[in-house]
Amino acid sequence: MATTKELVTVANAAAQGITDLGTAINALEAKITEALAKIPSIPVEAQNDIDAAVATLQKAATDAAAAVADAADGVDEASLVVPTTP
Repeated sequence: MATTKELVTVANAAAQGITDLGTAINALEAKITEALAKIPSIPVEAQNDIDAAVATLQKAATDAAAAVADAADGVDEASLVVPTTP
């Protein structure tokens, strides 16, 4: 069973990984934008697909960062749930 210190260490490492992921996504978007600028014309449908893919990657990075922050906050949300009676 992991200690709290070990869990915080793992959560911090995961948080750094998420930061690195965000940086990589931004670099990828910049390279795609640079490459697209060299193409004379991009069909609207293709541009929309590219924009949607980048947005999906950015959302995944944001969601992952939120999950790591939640895991590292030291709060056991499951213990905060109050059972309700019908």
